[in-house]
Amino acid sequence: MSNDPNDRNHPNDSNGSWDYDSRPDIEEYHEKDGNLDQYDKDYDTWESNQN
Repeated sequence: MSNDPNDRNHPNDSNGSWDYDSRPDIEEYHEKDGNLDQYDKDYDTWESNQN
């Protein structure tokens, strides 16, 4: 089992059908400018599209 947080499923993904390949990568946002506000918006959009 990996300790990588990116390998964990979302708690609302009970059947494992979400598209994790399209999930925003927090590391990319952090490296870009360190401001995670856009990441939060993009993650929320990704999350809402999974349901």
